[in-house]
Amino acid sequence: MRISGSGKLSGGKIEDELHVSGSVRIAGDFECNAFSSSGSTRVEGNLNVLGDTKNSGSFRLSGALNVEGDVRLSGSTSVRGEIFVKKDLVNSGSLRAGNKIEVHQDIKFSGSSRVQG
Repeated sequence: MRISGSGKLSGGKIEDELHVSGSVRIAGDFECNAFSSSGSTRVEGNLNVLGDTKNSGSFRLSGALNVEGDVRLSGSTSVRGEIFVKKDLVNSGSLRAGNKIEVHQDIKFSGSSRVQG
């Protein structure tokens, strides 16, 4: 699924990748196969990604971020809940996390990061 303009999604699950290059608001918990954003994304709930996650825009999440694959962050990312990553986490942008960051493989920070827990 691609969102190139402005959109709003209800929480739920899609058996597809979500690519955002515009602005999207997701109201509720959401699950997808992969996630990428180069625009503005706001999730009002938890985000579960079965594959990889990439953000180079503005990404705001009010819940937890659970990713089965790799996470690459180069934009502005704010997660109020916990971040769980099964593979690698690479941050070269601005990252703020609420309680905890748990990464099962490699982690690399070259941008600014803050964990409030």
